[in-house]
Amino acid sequence: MAIQSITAGPRQSNFEILRMIAMFLVLLVHANFLSIGAPSSQDICDNFIPSETRLLFQTVSLYGVNVFILISGWFSIKASIKGLSYLLFQVYYFGIIILGALTVMGLEQITIGRLYQIVLLHKSGWFVISYVILYLLAPVLNKFSEYASKKEFTAVLLSYFAMLVVYGYIDWSQEIGRGYSALSMVGIYLLGRYARKYIKFSHGFLLFVGCTLVNTLITTLVIIFDLPLIVNSYDNPFVILGALGLILYFSNIHITTSKPINYIARSTFAVYLLHIYPEVLDWFCEICKQLFTESTGPMCLIKMGVFLLFVYAISIILDGPRRLIWKYGLKTLEKN
Repeated sequence: MAIQSITAGPRQSNFEILRMIAMFLVLLVHANFLSIGAPSSQDICDNFIPSETRLLFQTVSLYGVNVFILISGWFSIKASIKGLSYLLFQVYYFGIIILGALTVMGLEQITIGRLYQIVLLHKSGWFVISYVILYLLAPVLNKFSEYASKKEFTAVLLSYFAMLVVYGYIDWSQEIGRGYSALSMVGIYLLGRYARKYIKFSHGFLLFVGCTLVNTLITTLVIIFDLPLIVNSYDNPFVILGALGLILYFSNIHITTSKPINYIARSTFAVYLLHIYPEVLDWFCEICKQLFTESTGPMCLIKMGVFLLFVYAISIILDGPRRLIWKYGLKTLEKN
């Protein structure tokens, strides 16, 4: 999920901050509708402000995944065996330590079947498999973006996104899966490449705000009038444009390179891997639901925010040993 070590170019702290924010948005999207469920039309009528606040948070949090892929496209994935090994090692590391912890707690057993599921990425959510496919396709996509004319690139993007919007937003296609697929990632990745090459736009924040407000309004109307429209989709055009707005905004921010920021950003994928493991995700959702039912108003937001930051921090800490193992293990292999 936007692993900087497998993308070309030096780390830029402005994008690393955006990467950190995007991962928090991934946590938020799982803490909101996935854990608590969407507000009903009755909820909106009876508790308008709390319900609209949740809809606003849901709209913004949907940008997280697309932002990660846009960043990968912006810098371009530098595909290599080493880079792919780095990605898979992190996935397997978290899968094994979580399985080990659950076994110690008596909630799981280390079996061939469980290890098989980890190796085949069945415990890592939809994103990892789709990103690996994108990673393998990246050299071809990079060649296209490098040699295609602006006219050709524009034509491909427009036709590709027309398909994604129709079958991932307006209608539903199993192949596209509302943006939960490698097919959607390819389009978002190419948009990131296109944006860096051709889009010169200094009002990215306004694009972000505008798309957020419009999509929140649409979501409200869909719920109230029970309209047949899929709003919680990564192929939602307002979600795509809102994420693009964040990319363009942060690309115009100039920040001195910060080692602490870059250090944390390198481990943001750990946040996803820790809480997406099925049994851990069940706990995560249950705690979020409990916090929501126990508190209201600002106190609910504070408790939820503290919990999400706690999950974030624990994930970064747990990733520390993995980074050391990779660093010194790689040195040992290179010596031999």
